Amino acid sequence: MSDLEEKLYNLYLDVNNLLRSAEAKNIGLVAFNIGVIIGMTKLITDYKDCREWLIVFSYVLAMNLLSLFFAFMSIVPQMKHKETEVETFSSDNILFFGRIAQIKSDVFLEEFKRRYNLTSVNAAYETDLARQVVIVSQIALRKMKLFKIAINFTLAGIATPITVIFYKLFFDPNK
Repeated sequence: MSDLEEKLYNLYLDVNNLLRSAEAKNIGLVAFNIGVIIGMTKLITDYKDCREWLIVFSYVLAMNLLSLFFAFMSIVPQMKHKETEVETFSSDNILFFGRIAQIKSDVFLEEFKRRYNLTSVNAAYETDLARQVVIVSQIALRKMKLFKIAINFTLAGIATPITVIFYKLFFDPNK
């Protein structure tokens, strides 16, 4: 294995680990959201006569359902991949998966070789490996973006009832 092949393969392994991490985070969020949804459904049935708590619990339920939707979207396999030239990350770090995901594989490979002063020995294999690094980076980036959306819905759903409970306990003039 040439120096270039070894470095590309190690980068592929790193990006693949990021992909696994993104998948694990999304699966964990799915499990958490399902637990919250079950809990909110129970609370809605228990507090169906109390309008204000019914609104709060329904809001939490809705936010967690939205979060669950986005977390599930990240789990769906992405079979089509497009090479892109749109750079959304200003990082000049060619090893950063977010940057790798935004550039074409041939551009990535040439920049990688130039930056680290590497020479090609087996061009076909190196091209395929670079393409694989870009594709896995795109998948990981997509999963991370969807996780960010999903976790924001979850946090919005959880922060609201905590705020309401805090208000009811300490500031409600009608208690």
